[in-house]
Amino acid sequence: MVDKRVKDKAFSIFKFALGWPISLIAIFFLGKTFLTQTANISEHLQTINLSLLIPGILCFLAYYFLRSFVWFKLIEFAGHRIDSRESLFLWSFTQLRRYIPGNIWAALGVATQYSKKGIPKRDIGTFILWESEGVVLACLLLSALGIPFLSKHFLHLGQFELLATFSYSLLIVFGVFIFCFNRTLFTSLKGKLKVILEHTFPSFAPYDSFASVIYLLLSFIFLGFGYFLTIASLNYLDPNLIWQFIGFFTLSLLVGFVSVITPSGLGVREGVLTLFLGTIMPIPLAAFVSLFCRLILIICEVVFVGIAYLVHKSRIGRLNYFVSLVTTHTHETVLVISTTIFAWYFIAINFLRYENYYTGRFDLGNMSQTVWNTLHGRIFEFSNPNGVEPISRLAFHADVILIAFSPFYLIWSDPRVLLFFQVLIVGFGSFFLYAIAVHLLKSKSLALTVSFLYLVNPSLQRSIIYDFHAVTLATTFLLAAMYFVFKKNYRFFVIFAVLAGMCKEQVWAVTGLMGLYIALIQKQWKLGCTTFVISAAIALSLVWYVIPHAAGGEQHFALEYYASSDSASDSPTKLIEKFILSPHDTISLMTQESRVVYLKKLLEPLGYIPLLSPLFLIFILPDLSINILSSKSELYQIYYQYTAVITPFLFIALIAGLAWLLKKFRKIPQLLAISYLLFTGLLGAYRYGPLPGMKEPNTDMFTKPYPNRKDLDALIASIPERASVSTTNSIGSHLAHRQNLYNVPFAMESADFVIIDNSDDNLPDPTSEYATKSAALKADKAYYLFYKDENVSAFRRVDF
Repeated sequence: MVDKRVKDKAFSIFKFALGWPISLIAIFFLGKTFLTQTANISEHLQTINLSLLIPGILCFLAYYFLRSFVWFKLIEFAGHRIDSRESLFLWSFTQLRRYIPGNIWAALGVATQYSKKGIPKRDIGTFILWESEGVVLACLLLSALGIPFLSKHFLHLGQFELLATFSYSLLIVFGVFIFCFNRTLFTSLKGKLKVILEHTFPSFAPYDSFASVIYLLLSFIFLGFGYFLTIASLNYLDPNLIWQFIGFFTLSLLVGFVSVITPSGLGVREGVLTLFLGTIMPIPLAAFVSLFCRLILIICEVVFVGIAYLVHKSRIGRLNYFVSLVTTHTHETVLVISTTIFAWYFIAINFLRYENYYTGRFDLGNMSQTVWNTLHGRIFEFSNPNGVEPISRLAFHADVILIAFSPFYLIWSDPRVLLFFQVLIVGFGSFFLYAIAVHLLKSKSLALTVSFLYLVNPSLQRSIIYDFHAVTLATTFLLAAMYFVFKKNYRFFVIFAVLAGMCKEQVWAVTGLMGLYIALIQKQWKLGCTTFVISAAIALSLVWYVIPHAAGGEQHFALEYYASSDSASDSPTKLIEKFILSPHDTISLMTQESRVVYLKKLLEPLGYIPLLSPLFLIFILPDLSINILSSKSELYQIYYQYTAVITPFLFIALIAGLAWLLKKFRKIPQLLAISYLLFTGLLGAYRYGPLPGMKEPNTDMFTKPYPNRKDLDALIASIPERASVSTTNSIGSHLAHRQNLYNVPFAMESADFVIIDNSDDNLPDPTSEYATKSAALKADKAYYLFYKDENVSAFRRVDF
């Protein structure tokens, strides 16, 4: 019997003799390719966009982490135990052997290292097979997203593109089904065929097999995002095609995965990438960005191995505690990561919207000026958008929570402070929703799914893209208030109910209904009735008296959205009577196609499950009635902030409806419920969401940057805060930090500065007073034109 050490030594020499010469050849050809593209490398590296490259690197690191996590879970599913930190290090270290051309070395390395930890090599070989199957299935499934791109540039499917995509996806889904439910499917088989199939597919529970595919799918999504962001940091890629790009990035990975030896020193993956990218950019540039991505990917893997080594070897108590916390709270970790990605993306695009003048005086400018004035002693005051006099914000809405943001302007006096906190607060709602779902459903997996649906919900995402509105914050405050109602922690309920009410006047009607819930359902009569009475009193006084009085009128300005032409002066009481006493007219209005479509867009992303919980749907009635009975079309659309108070209770109704459904029909597997929720949620996100690659994306801040932005920024920076300015909506949010800010045509003849953006979609009608004042301004000797480009004209008073 040959000594084991001799065999290991001989095996190492064999690997070195075969692998490293091929690696040296690969390095030679890679170096030669880089040298032939020196000019392009220099040009593109000088203009690299770090704000895209850094997130791309983080995506690559997330990819490696998820791939290592899959191995840890495979071992765990099979009943073996290994420390998570050790598994992380072993997997990352053995994967470095992939750089000896031929994937077999990584597999042999895994077998060698894990067998030293007491896991039989036969089991390891089975895990490698199962992981490979999962990789192929996940890659094939994700590659379906690239079919439109392939159809356009290579396959030319034309009218058969949709059919091909559907058939391909259905086939792969069927493969995933076999992968997950093979034990049930093969029970009737006998003999060798049964034995072969049982060893070919995982022996895990269906949920565990499905989870492994989901983890792999997520890892490749991160890899695709990493490729997209890394390439976009060097050369522009259309963000609206991001999912198509991710599809063929994954396809290139799959082609590389099933190959053994890379040809001509260029990896198969890089060759496929160059071929695809060559359809949208010059071939030399495509080759360069492909190689650049591989270089960044290698660097990320080395960094990941270093991190894994430090985590594995570290004896630091806090680090050990953190690692233990992550591994024992997997669902919560995924939620934190998902919410962080949500916050990063929406903060970034909100800042881009502001920087490219897609925000406006309505409403970011109004809100920011109110906060800025409050900081300077003019509490809750701003310039009347319909005149020239200063006016209380109460003339329009009772969003007094704006006052709480004024201290932050001491740190950074910028409207983006509001955009930043809006995204953070709304994103944090996912944690309260998760806690509610765990409390009612007793399942962390279902709770995580519901929280994920919250983060990808179209109406939620659109509400935080459309400038800043205090009422949007109520989404999280109401979720928090309901969580503490369920936990019967009424002290914190009161705190969050008050915070929610401070966001807008009609929210108090919802907190009043929450008081009734506490009284009637939880039998806390004193607290519930007190909450209802106080909330109702505040809501009625604000709508009936305080806001009209602050505006100097007799009614809330929004009542005109509900009054008919022959009763324009109807009071709130008369309007309520009209809708109640004329049910035929009210039902006819509510069933109009545009309003039914609005309801569909609210319910479809949640799979209509909230309809199974009518109790919690009662909480949406105040805002839903306000929206759906309005004559203002913006109110019954999901593109604005008007769904902010509806969203939290739709999700609570979803949870309660799901709890009822699973209790009523106990045979419904949890995996089926999760799959249904993910399908409807992602479909709704695709059909109605604003993300790149969706059907109705909001990506103008990427694809249509504002021309001459730097010149306009310099112009705005040169205007003193003490100066009064009359301007168009698109520029208003950038000039909000002053006491006197007017909307054209107001004060065009008296303001210190008049700035007009002729490309503004909200520019007044040319036949109105604005046209007359514009002509007069050009002839007025009290002003002179001191800035002009193709869009913007800026005038300044001579005596300022």
